[in-house]
Amino acid sequence: MSNKERRNPMEYVWITFFVLTFVMFLTMTLNHKFDEGGGKMLIFSIICALMYFWRRQLRKNENKKN
Repeated sequence: MSNKERRNPMEYVWITFFVLTFVMFLTMTLNHKFDEGGGKMLIFSIICALMYFWRRQLRKNENKKN
């Protein structure tokens, strides 16, 4: 992987947040009810996944220009 293709640190942050919030969603849903905050964690995890893919797409488009 060349220096131009290196991943942005924010990609790692977003994917880490996605994994953590998704695990929290699963834990809350299995131990409690979906109503007790599980829905919020699902929304947070979806937002984190979308931010990861958006950031990744920006990086790919940036590499194509260079």
